[in-house]
Amino acid sequence: MLANNPAMTTERTDRPDVAQRRRYLRKWLLDNFGGSQAAFLADLEERGHEMNQGELSGLLKKKSFGEQKARSLEEKAGMPHRYLNPAFEESELLAREAAAKPYLWPFVTITPDQYNNVLRDKDRSAIEAMAMMLLEARYDAEKHESPAHDTQPKAA
Repeated sequence: MLANNPAMTTERTDRPDVAQRRRYLRKWLLDNFGGSQAAFLADLEERGHEMNQGELSGLLKKKSFGEQKARSLEEKAGMPHRYLNPAFEESELLAREAAAKPYLWPFVTITPDQYNNVLRDKDRSAIEAMAMMLLEARYDAEKHESPAHDTQPKAA
């Protein structure tokens, strides 16, 4: 079967840095051009640079999107330097802080900015629902009562 053969499938799994570049490019399009690829391409042309619709679509979906391409696109589109670059340095700092104080931020590879500004509300709700399901399963496994249903604030 084609779907079960990784060598035959056209689906591609991006590395985290490439996936993040795609998300930040989508965010740039949404924030600056109302999500319009045509408006973005027209702006590039006004700046003296050309890119065709297929190339932009490819960058947003499956085309190779390395560091050099990201820097070039940032410059051509008037984006801040390293706008499309994943914030792995920030993630590493957060991971160190989380190790010292795990209650500050629960994620190692997701920054608060990414969580709050890149993810949609329904994505954040899904993440929180999944985390709550995992916590409830852990409590059930340990035969403890789950605090998930305790909606009353505790007195200080």
